[in-house]
Amino acid sequence: MSIEEVGSYRDRGLLPPPRRVRGREGDVAFYQDHAERLRFIQRALELGFPLEDIARLVDPQTLVTSGDVRELARGHLAQLHQDPARWQEAIATLSRLIAACPGTGRRQECPILAYLNGKPGG
Repeated sequence: MSIEEVGSYRDRGLLPPPRRVRGREGDVAFYQDHAERLRFIQRALELGFPLEDIARLVDPQTLVTSGDVRELARGHLAQLHQDPARWQEAIATLSRLIAACPGTGRRQECPILAYLNGKPGG
Protein backbone atom coordinates (compact mmCIF):
# COMPACT_ATOMS: atom_id res chain seq x y z
CA MET A 1 0.00 0.00 0.00
CA SER A 2 1.25 3.44 -0.79
CA ILE A 3 1.47 6.29 1.69
CA GLU A 4 -1.20 8.08 -0.32
CA GLU A 5 -3.58 5.13 0.01
CA VAL A 6 -3.02 4.96 3.78
CA GLY A 7 -3.73 8.69 4.01
CA SER A 8 -6.86 8.26 1.94
CA TYR A 9 -8.12 5.46 4.20
CA ARG A 10 -7.43 7.61 7.24
CA ASP A 11 -9.23 10.59 5.68
CA ARG A 12 -12.26 8.40 4.86
CA GLY A 13 -12.46 7.15 8.44
CA LEU A 14 -11.42 3.59 7.59
CA LEU A 15 -8.22 3.88 9.60
CA PRO A 16 -7.88 5.60 12.97
CA PRO A 17 -5.43 8.50 13.05
CA PRO A 18 -1.89 7.75 14.19
CA ARG A 19 -1.25 8.13 17.90
CA ARG A 20 1.31 10.21 19.73
CA VAL A 21 4.59 8.46 20.46
CA ARG A 22 5.13 8.25 24.21
CA GLY A 23 7.94 10.51 25.36
CA ARG A 24 8.32 12.26 22.00
CA GLU A 25 6.26 15.41 21.77
CA GLY A 26 4.88 16.06 18.32
CA ASP A 27 5.76 12.60 16.98
CA VAL A 28 2.97 10.27 15.95
CA ALA A 29 3.09 6.70 14.74
CA PHE A 30 0.98 3.84 13.51
CA TYR A 31 0.78 0.77 15.73
CA GLN A 32 -0.18 -2.91 15.46
CA ASP A 33 -3.91 -2.15 15.41
CA HIS A 34 -3.33 0.16 12.44
CA ALA A 35 -1.45 -2.59 10.58
CA GLU A 36 -4.26 -5.06 11.32
CA ARG A 37 -6.85 -2.61 10.01
CA LEU A 38 -4.80 -2.06 6.84
CA ARG A 39 -4.67 -5.85 6.28
CA PHE A 40 -8.47 -5.96 6.81
CA ILE A 41 -8.92 -3.23 4.19
CA GLN A 42 -6.60 -5.03 1.77
CA ARG A 43 -8.47 -8.34 2.12
CA ALA A 44 -11.81 -6.54 1.63
CA LEU A 45 -10.47 -4.82 -1.49
CA GLU A 46 -9.29 -8.19 -2.83
CA LEU A 47 -12.89 -9.38 -2.47
CA GLY A 48 -13.95 -6.34 -4.49
CA PHE A 49 -15.70 -4.47 -1.67
CA PRO A 50 -15.98 -0.75 -2.41
CA LEU A 51 -14.60 1.67 0.19
CA GLU A 52 -18.14 2.65 1.23
CA ASP A 53 -18.91 -0.96 2.20
CA ILE A 54 -15.54 -1.35 3.90
CA ALA A 55 -16.39 1.68 6.02
CA ARG A 56 -19.57 -0.10 7.12
CA LEU A 57 -17.67 -3.32 7.82
CA VAL A 58 -15.12 -1.63 10.10
CA ASP A 59 -17.73 0.37 12.02
CA PRO A 60 -19.30 -1.79 14.75
CA GLN A 61 -22.17 0.70 15.05
CA THR A 62 -23.50 0.16 11.50
CA LEU A 63 -23.54 -3.62 11.15
CA VAL A 64 -24.31 -5.01 14.59
CA THR A 65 -25.28 -8.61 13.81
CA SER A 66 -23.79 -11.34 11.68
CA GLY A 67 -27.00 -11.11 9.65
CA ASP A 68 -26.24 -7.46 8.86
CA VAL A 69 -22.76 -8.41 7.65
CA ARG A 70 -24.13 -11.34 5.63
CA GLU A 71 -26.74 -9.15 3.90
CA LEU A 72 -24.11 -6.56 2.95
CA ALA A 73 -21.92 -9.37 1.57
CA ARG A 74 -24.86 -10.87 -0.37
CA GLY A 75 -25.55 -7.55 -2.03
CA HIS A 76 -21.91 -7.20 -2.89
CA LEU A 77 -21.75 -10.74 -4.27
CA ALA A 78 -24.59 -9.91 -6.65
CA GLN A 79 -22.51 -7.00 -7.96
CA LEU A 80 -19.47 -9.23 -8.43
CA HIS A 81 -21.55 -11.58 -10.59
CA GLN A 82 -21.84 -8.77 -13.15
CA ASP A 83 -18.19 -9.39 -14.05
CA PRO A 84 -17.56 -13.04 -13.14
CA ALA A 85 -14.37 -13.43 -15.16
CA ARG A 86 -12.68 -10.60 -13.26
CA TRP A 87 -13.96 -11.63 -9.83
CA GLN A 88 -13.97 -15.44 -10.11
CA GLU A 89 -11.79 -16.06 -7.05
CA ALA A 90 -13.55 -13.37 -4.98
CA ILE A 91 -16.94 -14.83 -5.90
CA ALA A 92 -15.85 -18.30 -4.77
CA THR A 93 -14.40 -17.03 -1.49
CA LEU A 94 -17.30 -14.74 -0.68
CA SER A 95 -19.86 -17.42 -1.58
CA ARG A 96 -18.16 -19.84 0.83
CA LEU A 97 -18.08 -17.22 3.60
CA ILE A 98 -21.72 -16.26 3.13
CA ALA A 99 -22.74 -19.92 3.25
CA ALA A 100 -20.81 -20.36 6.51
CA CYS A 101 -22.37 -17.29 8.14
CA PRO A 102 -25.34 -18.30 10.31
CA GLY A 103 -26.91 -14.85 10.05
CA THR A 104 -27.71 -14.85 13.73
CA GLY A 105 -25.71 -13.60 16.65
CA ARG A 106 -23.22 -10.82 17.08
CA ARG A 107 -21.08 -9.48 14.27
CA GLN A 108 -17.96 -10.86 15.98
CA GLU A 109 -19.29 -14.36 15.30
CA CYS A 110 -19.52 -13.83 11.54
CA PRO A 111 -17.01 -15.84 9.47
CA ILE A 112 -16.96 -13.05 6.87
CA LEU A 113 -15.46 -10.64 9.40
CA ALA A 114 -13.20 -13.40 10.74
CA TYR A 115 -11.78 -13.84 7.24
CA LEU A 116 -11.32 -10.11 6.75
CA ASN A 117 -9.58 -9.96 10.14
CA GLY A 118 -7.25 -12.77 9.04
CA LYS A 119 -8.47 -15.22 11.65
CA PRO A 120 -8.41 -18.98 11.08
CA GLY A 121 -11.75 -20.48 10.15
CA GLY A 122 -12.77 -17.34 8.32
